[in-house]
Amino acid sequence: MKVCSHVYTSEDDQRLQYLVSDFLEYFSEWKANVANRAGQFSKSEISKMQLSYQTLQGLEITVKSVVECVKIMLAKGAPYVRTDHFNQDPIEQYFGILRTSGGCNNNPTLEQFNHSMVNIRVAGSQALAPFRGNTRRNIQRDFALESQPLSKKKR
Repeated sequence: MKVCSHVYTSEDDQRLQYLVSDFLEYFSEWKANVANRAGQFSKSEISKMQLSYQTLQGLEITVKSVVECVKIMLAKGAPYVRTDHFNQDPIEQYFGILRTSGGCNNNPTLEQFNHSMVNIRVAGSQALAPFRGNTRRNIQRDFALESQPLSKKKR
């Protein structure tokens, strides 16, 4: 197997420790350096000198989550973990569907959110994978679709 920088085989991998300590500390130092920089700067100028609060928080959450996921998967017996295969698109797609199901309501209550979740689950459980298209799916189907029209009932 080719050794890649995104393949982890040990919970004690130095790269995991680097991500949590050195990598995240770099951004904290950057923010502190901007705050302590000599001169008079407006809030707008200061914000242009550093990453946004949301970006910094997102980086921290992502790094800590990835490190913990790698450690848990290795502890549970995975021979290796490839972080380049981590993907959050299905989660984003799911929450995108939840947002659109609420219509114009950007701040649903817990009850409205749960109702949307149930509707998505029910609709999803009834959906059939497409038989035609430009993708292949490895789905075992134990039924056959017929194209014959149903016989009409006599009146």
